[in-house]
Amino acid sequence: MRMIGFSGDGNFSVERLREAFIDLFRSGADENRGNADEMEALLDGIDFSILAQVLHDSSRPVHEFFADDEEDGSFRYVGPELFSYGILLLRLPTRKCRTKVGIIQSSRYLELWLLDDLSFAVTACYEVGYISDRYVTKYCTVKRGDWRENGMDIDFSALAKTMKTLCEQAKRYEFPFYEL
Repeated sequence: MRMIGFSGDGNFSVERLREAFIDLFRSGADENRGNADEMEALLDGIDFSILAQVLHDSSRPVHEFFADDEEDGSFRYVGPELFSYGILLLRLPTRKCRTKVGIIQSSRYLELWLLDDLSFAVTACYEVGYISDRYVTKYCTVKRGDWRENGMDIDFSALAKTMKTLCEQAKRYEFPFYEL
């Protein structure tokens, strides 16, 4: 089973993970967010050795289609893989709509994934479910290009804060340790 950090190339390291996030954050530099050095500084204080553990534990296969009946667990369907393993970093809604009776909601999201080879991918995900969250279907497709070309507006400060929070939680609570 391949999980985050095990890309098959034998070159995983905490330093490569840190470099991947530095590249991502530096790519967000602009006149509104700040220059590349200011964007990179948002990562200060993140313990990447702990983050690697958290991300490894959170990795999962990513599928094109998914349906789940959480009511009684009687039927779950999973379509073809988009990625063997990935970690959902961001899920940004682009559109939501409820039916007139208000029990079914459909939504479209742009998602940013960290893949097992430490690259990033953007997916568009269309989701339909009952408001009670007891039944949900999702269809996802990989978008070409990077996050900017796909219309994502990443709040890098919030992403960095989430990463720091994940590290703090891993320190406070019992957490599996992986030999990466």
